[in-house]
Amino acid sequence: MNRNKTFDSLKFILVCIVVYAHTTENLYKDRGTAVLVSFLSTFTMPLFIFISGYFSKNVTWDKYKRSFKSLGLTYLAAQLTYSIPFIIVQAVTLPPERFNIIEKIISIFILPYGGLWYVVGLLVWRLLIYYIAKFNLKFPLVFSVSLIVPLLFGFIDIQLNAFRVITFFPYFVLGYYCNEQMFNRIRKIKPIFPIIILLIIFIGLFLSKNLFYFVMSTFGEGSYKSTYPTVFQGLLYRASFYLISIISINCVINLATDYFYKLGKYSFGIFLVHPCVIFTIAGIRMYLLPPINISYPILFEFPLAMVIAIISLYLSEIKPIQYWMNPIMFFQKK
Repeated sequence: MNRNKTFDSLKFILVCIVVYAHTTENLYKDRGTAVLVSFLSTFTMPLFIFISGYFSKNVTWDKYKRSFKSLGLTYLAAQLTYSIPFIIVQAVTLPPERFNIIEKIISIFILPYGGLWYVVGLLVWRLLIYYIAKFNLKFPLVFSVSLIVPLLFGFIDIQLNAFRVITFFPYFVLGYYCNEQMFNRIRKIKPIFPIIILLIIFIGLFLSKNLFYFVMSTFGEGSYKSTYPTVFQGLLYRASFYLISIISINCVINLATDYFYKLGKYSFGIFLVHPCVIFTIAGIRMYLLPPINISYPILFEFPLAMVIAIISLYLSEIKPIQYWMNPIMFFQKK
């Protein structure tokens, strides 16, 4: 299918927001940053996944097999890179009775580290979309099931990062069924209306006394019982987030610029590389620099996140790192 400049531009913008969110998560925290990150979370990953669904039309079995091999190797390479250092630290610091090497090795393959659940998600979602297209299932049925299943899963008392693969699938479905006519209708809405709606959402979060529970709903993981005061409140928060995020997605699509469309191709590389850069900077700050007291963290965090995104972009273009990001290159003919 033809590329969409707005979505390509949005991919780059959204991955920069992901970098910003992860930067604030690992370096500094305050109420203002929490509100801003919560607001950005109403559309960042939902829209990123929506765009992935939009560009996953016409998935054939041959295309899926190639995608599975490529993304599967990418997942393993990144998972090993991010998991092994933590396993080594645990092996050194934990008492022998609390460290099970077999469990740790198994976890490398079945428990995605950090944002790598998205890579697992792409494999699962594209497989589901292949069968959805094969059996010609209609949007109302597919979307309804994709919403009901994660809402029901919240009643099961489990804590898994990979649970996000289920809770974020509705956005992939929306993107898959979105066509150019729908996209154009969204873009024709007067910008003042999306701006007002987004302002209302931001102000609502700023005034919220239970911001923590909304933040938890943006992660799309965990059971209602273990995360929220009551099971009913958990269901309400998760359902509310679906509604708010879908509204936010439409608003951002309407307001988005095409300016960064040429940088969209770098978004996946930035996504994979930026944790290494963040961990390096966080380590330098923790062990080599004196404590820093910053009155307005956002004035420091946002520029730092953009620097991290740029560094990650350039690192992702280095040949050895490209082989790390896409190990299937080792098996391709020169």
